[in-house]
Amino acid sequence: MGPEQIGAAHRSAPGEEISGQAQVTLREIGVLRPQPVHAEGWQVTAAYFVLPAQLQAVIKSESFDPNTSFGGDAIQSTTFGLNYYLRTEDIKIMLNYIDGRVPGSGTDGGRLVGRVQLVF
Repeated sequence: MGPEQIGAAHRSAPGEEISGQAQVTLREIGVLRPQPVHAEGWQVTAAYFVLPAQLQAVIKSESFDPNTSFGGDAIQSTTFGLNYYLRTEDIKIMLNYIDGRVPGSGTDGGRLVGRVQLVF
């Protein structure tokens, strides 16, 4: 059985919403994992230009369950971010706060991530 995926996107100036879902069945040949493993996940993203074509606010929520046969092992995260565009979409500076929740982990999943994207 191959991956099954459902996705949708809606774009209206100055904002956009993107969502998707994936379900996958993994099968290994050998004795270590004779049974197939079913995994599934989803994500929803919303973005809005605060300053047209220059400053974009983004929020994303996502979840991934690596094995649907076991309960309580889904990894979840929520991202709050700002994207600053220089020269349209050729140069983009991104600053995101990601709040992740991993089952069984006693540490705080919050982290601040910065990134620069260049198109050439």
